[in-house]
Amino acid sequence: MNARIALLLMLATSLGGFSRAVEPETKAMETVLEARVRVQSDRPGPAISSQFMGLSFEASTLATQHFASTNRVFRQLLANLGTGVLRFGGNYVEHTFWSREKGAVFPDAKAVLGPADLDRLFAFSRDIQWPVILGLNLGALMPEMAADEAAYAVEAGGAQLLAFEIGNEPELYRKNGVRGTNYVYSDYRRELDVYRGAMHARLKKVPLCGPAHASNFGWLTNFLNDARSDVVLASRHHYPMSADPSFKPDNPRYTSLENLLSAATMKASAKLIREHQQASSKMGVPLRVGETNTASRGGKAGVSDSFASALWAVDYLFTVAELGVEGVNFHAYFRCGGYTPVCWDAKTGYRPLPIYYGLLLFKAVGGGRPLPVTCETSANLAAHAVLAADGGQRVILVNKERDRAVRVRIEGSAGARTATLLRLSAPSLESTTGILLGGAAVQVDGAWSSGELEAIRGDGKTFEVSVPAASAVVVLVGSGAKPR
Repeated sequence: MNARIALLLMLATSLGGFSRAVEPETKAMETVLEARVRVQSDRPGPAISSQFMGLSFEASTLATQHFASTNRVFRQLLANLGTGVLRFGGNYVEHTFWSREKGAVFPDAKAVLGPADLDRLFAFSRDIQWPVILGLNLGALMPEMAADEAAYAVEAGGAQLLAFEIGNEPELYRKNGVRGTNYVYSDYRRELDVYRGAMHARLKKVPLCGPAHASNFGWLTNFLNDARSDVVLASRHHYPMSADPSFKPDNPRYTSLENLLSAATMKASAKLIREHQQASSKMGVPLRVGETNTASRGGKAGVSDSFASALWAVDYLFTVAELGVEGVNFHAYFRCGGYTPVCWDAKTGYRPLPIYYGLLLFKAVGGGRPLPVTCETSANLAAHAVLAADGGQRVILVNKERDRAVRVRIEGSAGARTATLLRLSAPSLESTTGILLGGAAVQVDGAWSSGELEAIRGDGKTFEVSVPAASAVVVLVGSGAKPR
């Protein structure tokens, strides 16, 4: 425990009773709601995977220099998130080609990858210790090309290669023009079998992740049955909202701040992901939400790039972790705006956008085993808890109210009398700047460390915590009560 935290704890103890070393800022005349959160510390679930965190990119980005080890700020931003998984796929995988010959040309290519691109990727992957899920072009129906790319990836990647994806969202091919309008699962299976055959002719093992679908539950179960001998990960894509301009405000998937932060939206996400997790679990295959974010089609300005997206991400990450899912890959691109966690431009270089801070808070909690939580309140408040590896508790509170603070009584603290608080805050839900975690922003070099922690004191059974409007807090109780 560092000296600052120790000093804060001593101050809280000397004040006696419930006290706060640093009073959180609240708006004048802010209405305060009440909440009661009960943590069942004796019923921990399965441990959160050490590679739970992940990012997803379009396969075509591999032809750029973004994944060069010399990009120190980008490397640092990913290293802040701990260990995770890099996934390359997206719609552009069907327009990303491979050749060992320099200067190769393919019609309708968004990018042509070669050995240097995969060498660069796997060097970057080793530097940050994030293994790779590599998407292969199914749209072009070139199985020998895909098999050659896979063979090179196995050679270059070694242990850093986690799995291959063959195609992206194939159930939508008949809608997006990749195939004819009569394309169905049996057509996909025939193509998949041809690709698997070509890859097996070159490789001893063909680790697959799939079907990388975004709809039609049956594709998951069919894929797991038909390709089970090769499958190491099941993959489902999920966007709770859509930025489709034809969607009207009365559609529950219409992209708005209200829908993003709605408890009903999170409940619908949990229901869908739970169904897929249960199906894959019955087959003995772990599930990743291999591509996800606030809203499909790149998100929506004013929502996906706002502080509200960070609060959503905190709630979403812990909700998915509680379902026993292997991990989550947030889709990203390097254009500044929309839903990407990290962007790049010529003036500022690499920098985090608001949603990144939600991912950073999840990492600061430090993993562990989810604990059952009940939350009694009229507020739009989400509550989660984790049993840390050191035996301490981490209680995560997300206040999604626009202008009302919530005073939370936490029960089930297992005899602890002191705790520290890590807060995530911004000027408003709409904010795109001024975001702080632990009182500190990510620096221009990509580094972050908590600059402000609070100390509180309980009675051995309960703690009381004030969560200002539009903010989140982690209550760190017990051993090692500091962010990781």
